[in-house]
Amino acid sequence: MEQTATTIINKADAENKTCLLAVTAPHAGDFLFAVPNAALGTRLSHDALRIGVALRLPPPSSPNIGASAELRWQTNMVVMGTEETEHGGNRARRKQDTEETGHGENRARRKQNTEETEHGGNRARRKQDTEETGHEGNRARRKQSTEETGHGGNRAWTKQGTEETEHEGNRTRRKQSTEETEHEGNRTRRKQNTEETEHEGNRTRRKQNTEETHS
Repeated sequence: MEQTATTIINKADAENKTCLLAVTAPHAGDFLFAVPNAALGTRLSHDALRIGVALRLPPPSSPNIGASAELRWQTNMVVMGTEETEHGGNRARRKQDTEETGHGENRARRKQNTEETEHGGNRARRKQDTEETGHEGNRARRKQSTEETGHGGNRAWTKQGTEETEHEGNRTRRKQSTEETEHEGNRTRRKQNTEETEHEGNRTRRKQNTEETHS
């Protein structure tokens, strides 16, 4: 195909050769494969597309066509076929690259999901370990609190027993002191009564002796 295009260009005159070289330049027909996008300014109206194609590829039915125009038409068709082949290869390569990119992204997402799943499992295990450690710590603290409460109760009972023993001893001592005081009072009263009795007897005897003396 390239040899045919070269042969046609070599047979053309100077004017047509210039046009042929222009249309055979690399990417000369890329406008035909541009994606029609109004935002990018690549969307052509029907008239603009018709005129652009007619300027580059004049139809064979044109009344002004001659040998040079027909030669230019054939060359354009050859170049267009070459460009279409190139664009087809480019599209195939882009499609392959897109698929490879998609597969790569899928692999990356799967890897990321796997890592996230592993991290999630690790977080769950760490959380479970933390909760078990917390429960174990709570059990240990409750056991310690129970033991301290038991020791505290024992100390309270011991203290209460000691206080009761002290109160009992105090009551015993107070009772003993009261009894001793009562015994002391009784002795004192008995002694006083004895002394009063003796004084009364002495007075009686003295009175009797005095009466006897006067007689």
